[in-house]
Amino acid sequence: MADFPWDPLLGGAPADTAETLHAPEHGASFAHATTSMDPPAQPVWEMLRDYRGPDLGRAAEDVEVLSALSWCATREAIPEWLGAARSQGDAPEPVQALAAEHAQVQRLCARLSDRDYALRLSILRLHARAGQVEAQLAFLDVGPTGRWLDPDREHLPLDGPQLAAWRQELLEYLSQAAAVRPGDALSTLSFLYDPGTPVPADDPVFGPLRDPVEGHAYRLLWQDYPSSTVSPSSAAAFVRREAARLTSEQRAQAHARAAVLRRQWALPPPPVAASR
Repeated sequence: MADFPWDPLLGGAPADTAETLHAPEHGASFAHATTSMDPPAQPVWEMLRDYRGPDLGRAAEDVEVLSALSWCATREAIPEWLGAARSQGDAPEPVQALAAEHAQVQRLCARLSDRDYALRLSILRLHARAGQVEAQLAFLDVGPTGRWLDPDREHLPLDGPQLAAWRQELLEYLSQAAAVRPGDALSTLSFLYDPGTPVPADDPVFGPLRDPVEGHAYRLLWQDYPSSTVSPSSAAAFVRREAARLTSEQRAQAHARAAVLRRQWALPPPPVAASR
């Protein structure tokens, strides 16, 4: 962990909302780059050897590198899965498939360090600050270090102020994205504040955000902007079910907070309300 790049993580506050909200898209999609299912065409270390670093004018290259690093980051547990499958005596076909994927990961993801994975954070930060909504929404996916660490095996190399700076940056991006993609942003915000399952108060990353009232306020706003796969009735039923976990006082506070947020934020007209 000694080579982890601390400075980029702390590098300044997010750009002002008014300056970034309506910045033009950069001609490349960040929507699925952090959860890429397609293996890179060549070993990622070879891609990085020729990579010139994040640049708004080379967004397509940034997306390609982000996708490649993300493919590797989301497959770090494959050796563990393979070992478990073999020790449990699983059927040969699944074990063989895991072994083949493990060999592919070894070939494509060798030599990658913490500094390399931190490029995921740097790429998304640059484009999120420039108002790229997909980058703003994807910022959570890479965590505060560029990849989510296994708390049982890896030490989180950040202190309280560094994590607080990352959380503030994340919330700023989501608040900006809410003006363009309210359903996605509000859903993420509600989960951050109130995931529905207890978050230990000493959780260093999300513990300080734990606030059921704030989370429910975002849920109340979200139900006006459900995705195309969620019907208005299903969204309302979900919000009612989540509200049942709260006290009557908490529910009243959440409604009041949602009213404040609705006035403060430049949310687009809710399509659900328009159809009623």
